Amino acid sequence: MNAASLMTSPAAIAVDVERAQEEEARALAELGQGVDERGRNPYGLPALAGDGLIHFGSCTANPVTPALLARHQVLRSATATIAPERYLQLLYGAAQCRLAASGTDAEYSAALAMGDEPFHNVLIDPNEIGSGCARAAAGLAHVRGGPVTAPLALRVELASIALRDARGHALAGDVVDARVIDLVQGLAPRPVLLHHVPCTKTGLAAPSEAACIELQRALGPRLRVVVDASQGRQGHGDVRRWLDLGWAVIVTGSKFRGAPPFCGATLFPEDWPRALGFPIGAGVVARWRLAIDALALEPSRRDWARALEEALLPPLRRLPHFELDGATERQGICSFDLGLDAARTLALHRRLIARGVFIGQPVAAGARRLLRVALGARTETAAAGADLERLADAIRRELAHG
Repeated sequence: MNAASLMTSPAAIAVDVERAQEEEARALAELGQGVDERGRNPYGLPALAGDGLIHFGSCTANPVTPALLARHQVLRSATATIAPERYLQLLYGAAQCRLAASGTDAEYSAALAMGDEPFHNVLIDPNEIGSGCARAAAGLAHVRGGPVTAPLALRVELASIALRDARGHALAGDVVDARVIDLVQGLAPRPVLLHHVPCTKTGLAAPSEAACIELQRALGPRLRVVVDASQGRQGHGDVRRWLDLGWAVIVTGSKFRGAPPFCGATLFPEDWPRALGFPIGAGVVARWRLAIDALALEPSRRDWARALEEALLPPLRRLPHFELDGATERQGICSFDLGLDAARTLALHRRLIARGVFIGQPVAAGARRLLRVALGARTETAAAGADLERLADAIRRELAHG
């Protein structure tokens, strides 16, 4: 064989490049199935982010990066893969698992499992959970075309408990517990579906497991508990413990675990009725495979806290109206207020995205609006300092010009 025969012609190379581009486009379309048809999801992220994107927004969503897309292409070509629904069921020892387009959609499965009798659905601070959860928990459609059945809304009465005071500061855990216990006991004898949130948008947890267990013992089968673990910052043992307590668990792969939006699921223990599922597309399955791929990743919280204290917070503390929301970080989430009103905070968040910086969307906390910087499973904590410094500089520059 001569040297010429080993050479690939320019035409053949062009064909290979075209095929690779077509394959990448198909893979990207699959990951984006069920997302905004304009090519941007509701969080303002592009269909495919650039390699230079600074990403500390896993408490809200995760972008599709070239590296994540390449990993998806590897996973989709694997021949011996177990269905995500079955994998999650086996991993956590759940009796049932129902996939959903999002953690908010997963609310419907838990509510429908309450049966045909009217019941109260008790949410924990709608400002601190998914934006559509209040409507979903009330049996109403939170998006056009959502998986809702009209009769559900006719038998649900919604109640909620705030986690913050009028100034936006977090209430003490025992205060929240007492209010939850009083509320739930006052709703009897009608059945109650109580939410336990181990990690809210800003890293709070409420009500305590002890309060839920106390109510469970007092009310017996009239009370069911569903854990809203949509942030995904719990350990595998936590999920198993909740299921052992007889609680349903809502999980997602599209927050801490790094998958793109949207992918949710509801896990059910042995003693719950057969849960209804909803039609899901190939995109949900593809995104769950990416999330499952990251289940073993556990970045160092200690390194993350150190990076926040050394790289992000010193320059932010020099800003005139900066206020940290409690601790440096709660469950990997650092929340802070810049003294801006709701409109200006949202505008700042959008301008940061335009600069190639994505952090958690603003959260309403009384009159304050909290921005969030979050650790994700795929965050390289040892190298996070440089990006956190660039984030602080981007905030400073936008405030100076905005």
